[in-house]
Amino acid sequence: MKLLLVQVLLALAVTDPSPSPSEPVCVPPSAASVPAAQAVAEHPQLNMFTKLVSLSERTEALNEAPAVTVFAPTDAAFERLNPEDLASILSDNVTLTNLLTYHVVPQNLAPEQLLGTHQTMQGSSLTVTEDGLVNETARIVCEAVPATNGTIYLIDAVL
Repeated sequence: MKLLLVQVLLALAVTDPSPSPSEPVCVPPSAASVPAAQAVAEHPQLNMFTKLVSLSERTEALNEAPAVTVFAPTDAAFERLNPEDLASILSDNVTLTNLLTYHVVPQNLAPEQLLGTHQTMQGSSLTVTEDGLVNETARIVCEAVPATNGTIYLIDAVL
């Protein structure tokens, strides 16, 4: 049953095909005028992340936070996850919430402020290096997508 749920979510997430890696869509037209969760929801490469935010009931918290930086895994990043791992995440709201809040820093980090270690909303830290790697595992593939209350950075792996 869990595997079926994962397959359905993955199928729904790819209804809007992502652009080729050589032509990333970094700023949806209305992104700068909407809060973070809405900016994420409007981005064509963040369908699965949007669904997980909704499932965890974090949409309102993300939209109402005074300042956030979201390191949002792309749909391609979720497709690379083992289906059993994704099913495990989806079946446990605590795990899902921990995963999502680990991808959010409770301050608005401009590109020139990214380097270094930052505490996440989950309570742990993540580190961004000069070569655009987050925790040495995820590369920032699209930077500085603006929102009214923060900035979104698309990454190519789930942290």
